[in-house]
Amino acid sequence: MKRQLLFLFIIFHPLFGISQLNIKSDIITLKKLTLEEISYSLLSKTENGEFLTGISCDYNIWGECTAFVYKKFGGSWSLKGKLTFYNSNGEIDNFTSNKNLIYFGSHSIGGTSGNGSYYFNGYSFKEDKFYSLEYYWSDYNYSSYGFNNIEEITNETILKYFERKASECEHVYKLSDELTLDEEWKIDNKGIYEKIFEGKTKIKFKYTSNPPYIFEEITAENKDYIIYNLFKNNLYGYKKSTREYFIIWIPNWYYDTTIFMSLDDKNNSIKIQDSTLGSNGASIFINLDTNDVYGFYK
Repeated sequence: MKRQLLFLFIIFHPLFGISQLNIKSDIITLKKLTLEEISYSLLSKTENGEFLTGISCDYNIWGECTAFVYKKFGGSWSLKGKLTFYNSNGEIDNFTSNKNLIYFGSHSIGGTSGNGSYYFNGYSFKEDKFYSLEYYWSDYNYSSYGFNNIEEITNETILKYFERKASECEHVYKLSDELTLDEEWKIDNKGIYEKIFEGKTKIKFKYTSNPPYIFEEITAENKDYIIYNLFKNNLYGYKKSTREYFIIWIPNWYYDTTIFMSLDDKNNSIKIQDSTLGSNGASIFINLDTNDVYGFYK
């Protein structure tokens, strides 16, 4: 959905002049210069001159926008920079300028695999050059993430500004000082996806009295356990005797959903399917009391 900022404001700075955001006359000027549908404008009066920046998003091409930077000279405007970037949610973050640069952030959402990127975009007045730093993640729970092209940002002023913005950005994963249940399960069960086909092995569970989610539906239940299977998430168990929760299984492909098959009432064993193990998936048997686990390719 196309969204625009619905407010206008002017920022006064005693040293570096005036910046004005989304003024109607500036947007009209940019439309004349670019012959594009301009959604955002920013006029920056700096020691390096007067700059007019516009952003246009082509909503016929999913997630693609273009930023244009013009510099005033002799009563006219000259194109100094142009950047095509991804922006799938239709919004521009923190569109602003200071004495050194023009800045804005953009968010690109991936497909069903849960990947995405956030872009820190800056234009250097002194260099007449755009820089764009990408922060990426590969799934919904940040199992793989990082800055993709940080070594390409050669302007130290731009890089320091990007670093500050990254420290404030909600999309940049900030490490906590505690291990999550997911992380503990992966550490304790390292290599489990291969070991289960080599013969019967053991799976380790970590228990917590605090429910990791607000579980809305019960997948299965017997006298000893309750099973919760979350869509595109993990398979969880609740042990009634100790009143504790634990992760039973994390799918091999992190963004997959475990297929729950059965819970045996006699020996508390479950049967599940992991559709990403092997070419056709695998059937896996786990005893919740003895922690024995083994698997068969389908």
